[in-house]
Amino acid sequence: MGKRKEDTKPSNFSLYFKRFIKSKKFKRIVGLTFMLSSIYMLIAFTSFIFTWKNDQDKVVGSTFFELLFNTEVKVENWLGKIGAEISHMLIHGSFGISAFIIVLIVFLLGFKILFRISLLPLRKTFKYSFFVIIWLSLLMAFIFDDSLLYLGGAFGYEVNKFLITGLGSIGTGFLLTFILIGFLALNFSFQFDFIDNLFNKNNSTSEIDNEPNLNNATAQSDIVEEENKEIESIAEQVNNGASLSIEVSGTEKNIIEELKSLNQDEKKLIAILKSKNKLNKYLKDELIEILDTFSRERQTKISNIASSKAIEVKAIVNTDPITSILSKNGWLKFSKGHDIN
Repeated sequence: MGKRKEDTKPSNFSLYFKRFIKSKKFKRIVGLTFMLSSIYMLIAFTSFIFTWKNDQDKVVGSTFFELLFNTEVKVENWLGKIGAEISHMLIHGSFGISAFIIVLIVFLLGFKILFRISLLPLRKTFKYSFFVIIWLSLLMAFIFDDSLLYLGGAFGYEVNKFLITGLGSIGTGFLLTFILIGFLALNFSFQFDFIDNLFNKNNSTSEIDNEPNLNNATAQSDIVEEENKEIESIAEQVNNGASLSIEVSGTEKNIIEELKSLNQDEKKLIAILKSKNKLNKYLKDELIEILDTFSRERQTKISNIASSKAIEVKAIVNTDPITSILSKNGWLKFSKGHDIN
């Protein structure tokens, strides 16, 4: 017989706190805070581009609280000491100008929480933004020298320095290019059609592509006609017993005949696809053929539903004998039958 557990009721404060977190008011506050923070960072980051030279020695030479509470130190950032500290930490000390993407992420997240509307798909945006922040930081540090360190940030500078030491400048450039192409190929189905066009520029088939009023179906039909002519000539020589440069056996002759038949079928299908009337007629004939082949009489019968009947209560009430046992601790137990010790 198990023991009864004592009920532990949460305090009023915890209940109020949980309700407040789940309320719409709290979500509005969080969403509005994110949006205002993104605007604040955007202004601070923009000001950093113009005032970083004058504020850098003041931010680097003291801690955040020393800078904040020292009234004698003046900064030129448009949003004061907090703006100078935040922009220096995220741009100069982290990812460079790619930190502007953080502003976009924070704004989209706040807009989603506040209005329940996604301006962009958040999951894809976070994934792409993470790549761009890292890759752009490395690219800016690779292109610009130490005088413009803030463009790549400390992250881009240190990683780029490590890569150049191991791979050299040319190797690092190739690596960054390879990473970008790989990302585009994996996420945007990036294809290398320009390479195919470059090698096939002088190909004889380019004449078909250069005609402005010739569609793909017409070009394909011309190719099929040329192949059919070649197959017909070979088949005619085989049937007439002409001497060929190769020995044609019965199997090879069957292959030629089958290939000829397939090319004729392909030619018919291309002609159907080129004509809307032929296509509609073809589909109509196919549907009629399917109807004639598979149609049959209805196998199920439709009949009237029998009227509903009321169920007697006696038929569903259980009349088996049971015994009720009340324990000393107040537990109540039921058992079937009356022969219970």
